Amino acid sequence: MSKARFSLKIAACALLCGVGLAAQAAPAQAWRQSGYDAAQTRYNPNESQLSSNTVARLRPVWSAETAFYRTAPIAEAGGVVYQCGSNLTAHDPATGVVLWSVPGCGTAPALVGNLVLGSALSGHSMVEVGAYNRNKAGAKVWRQTFAGEHISAPTVANGVVYVSVSYGFQNTTPPSVYALDAKTGVVLWQGQAPADKTVFHDNGVSVADGLVYLSDHDWVLKPKGRGRITAFDATTGAQVWSVIRSTLYVPVAVADGLVFFGEESGRATALDAKTGAEVWSLPKKASGWLFLSPAVAGGTVLFPAPGGVAAFEGKTGKPLREFRISEARLSSDIVVANNVVYLTLDSFGPGAIHTLFALDFFSLMPVYITPPLGGSDSIAYSLQVVDGKLYSSNTNGGLNAYGLPSQP
Repeated sequence: MSKARFSLKIAACALLCGVGLAAQAAPAQAWRQSGYDAAQTRYNPNESQLSSNTVARLRPVWSAETAFYRTAPIAEAGGVVYQCGSNLTAHDPATGVVLWSVPGCGTAPALVGNLVLGSALSGHSMVEVGAYNRNKAGAKVWRQTFAGEHISAPTVANGVVYVSVSYGFQNTTPPSVYALDAKTGVVLWQGQAPADKTVFHDNGVSVADGLVYLSDHDWVLKPKGRGRITAFDATTGAQVWSVIRSTLYVPVAVADGLVFFGEESGRATALDAKTGAEVWSLPKKASGWLFLSPAVAGGTVLFPAPGGVAAFEGKTGKPLREFRISEARLSSDIVVANNVVYLTLDSFGPGAIHTLFALDFFSLMPVYITPPLGGSDSIAYSLQVVDGKLYSSNTNGGLNAYGLPSQP
């Protein structure tokens, strides 16, 4: 990384110059689910402690291991950090001490009321969603099982829990979305993607403005792979629209009436959220690694790009600015909080070195670079920024917390 070449292209944006992404007042900060919100924007508008002026003071606070093989994003609220690995584990955010741990959570957790939700495999061709009382050491409140071989992380909106379920390589049953009452686990409706002779695998769901968006992809080898986005009515489960694109691997981000995602063709794309019609699609090779998600903040969408991140005007796709490092690869989702963009990059080759970058939102110039993070894997890190702390979890099952020196 020391010999990496910085290549920065900054385009002026009159609407943004000097205008901050206001940190809206909130009674308590929280990161309640994967992607921060149900729309998967990965934008925390309530962060106030970490900023372009303070982020350079970040220091490691604690670390924990979860004996799990994949990235496990956290949820944080009410002074407790929740992480899914082999178990659902509650940590003290100041020390990382485990407060309690229960089995049955293999995806990102989600919080609603006094419940923490997790989904996981539950047996041969069976998956489950479970709700646990976070005020009673994770005591199970309800459990709902479905036939399937893969289940997404729970997405919560308006007291309803949404998950997507799909099968494996041989089963052509289309992926489904289930809507469950958050308090009881009762299934409110099931929506299914259009039938197809190809095996489709679900990527997860996003919810915004009364619609639920299921993203999935097929198993056909390149160059014929396809991705699909299907929109359902959030109240009834009725299908509203469905479109086929080139392969996509993550849930879509939804903001300002648009659906944003990167495609395997190399395109970064925005669709009309109500109709699925294409609004704009960037030229090939505009997007980066497709196992990573975009972020949307203040009318700007930030897409993964080869070796970094590229910012575009959300409504038009107009290029604004970018940050790239040669001979590096983006290895995390992009997160935005209080005018700071967070991401990790790794070097290529054996023993890849992961380094976290904090960039100024308006210039994408670095304002903080960490020493190399732990882990020599080359799979994505998951980042969350909440309540003055940065959480980084990796595919080796490690969870690291960074905070300002004044914090305990």
